[in-house]
Amino acid sequence: MSKAVTLRFKGSVISDLKSRDKYGAMTELIYRAPVFKRLKSNKKFIDAVFEREQIKNTGFGHGVAVAHGRDCSISEISLALGVSHDGIDYGAYDGKPVKFLFMIATPEANKDEYLRILASLMTVMRNKEFRTNLLKYNSPRKIEKKISAAFNVCLNGKKCNFWGSFKIYNKNFNQSKK
Repeated sequence: MSKAVTLRFKGSVISDLKSRDKYGAMTELIYRAPVFKRLKSNKKFIDAVFEREQIKNTGFGHGVAVAHGRDCSISEISLALGVSHDGIDYGAYDGKPVKFLFMIATPEANKDEYLRILASLMTVMRNKEFRTNLLKYNSPRKIEKKISAAFNVCLNGKKCNFWGSFKIYNKNFNQSKK
């Protein structure tokens, strides 16, 4: 049985990315997100992310991209989210601009945990209603709260069930908007 993982977004959401191009947005997110302050070298991490991006585009469609790179200066996975209301020209598979740019820094180890987090991100962000609702918020704290709740339901559920997770989450999400 795999251990429970808690994904914390506190201080990791940038709700107003300004850069409109892929590499500019990645760089902006790395320099602005407080979670990446613990990296020994932002430049080395940026190089790792860019190198990974050149291997295969991480724009998955539906306005979502999950850029990532390895960094030996950290001992646990770090995750940030940059929101672009105007959209980023990312070259995503569906040709649509990216509105949600996730950035994951992983240590050399932790491959299993990284894959669980990536699967949960993709499951949560597939939900159109969830994406639409997140774009309504300008407050990083509100986005952090909503996205943390959804990811942690999915990440630690017995099944990362797309519909089951969202029935529970959307009920809570809609009640908190009142």
